[in-house]
Amino acid sequence: MYYAPVDLSAVPTGIHGLPEEHEDIRVSVIPRHIALAWLKAGKIQASLAIIALQWLVLEKSPLGCHS
Repeated sequence: MYYAPVDLSAVPTGIHGLPEEHEDIRVSVIPRHIALAWLKAGKIQASLAIIALQWLVLEKSPLGCHS
């Protein structure tokens, strides 16, 4: 999971990766408020996603502005 500003009009969704490395990288664009609602409702099962979203909830500084 990556936390960064993006131009959503240019995000290629779907499955990506290098075939020779047997990568299976799913790209999904989910608005923050929906992802956090899913987290609260227990709809997210993947521990890495849960940890990343919990960090997002706790992060106080805006993107790119760390104090």
